[in-house]
Amino acid sequence: MNALELIVFVAQLAYLIVSRSNSTMIASGHGKLEGFPPLSSKKSYR
Repeated sequence: MNALELIVFVAQLAYLIVSRSNSTMIASGHGKLEGFPPLSSKKSYR
């Protein structure tokens, strides 16, 4: 994973956290990464 991929990953993660309701993130607390199918599927295709 190079620097550009890392920046894109962090940007996507931040966007998804903001686009989802923050209350669900706080309520689930843990499973933050598990709640993002788009990122998981992209990583598994590499």
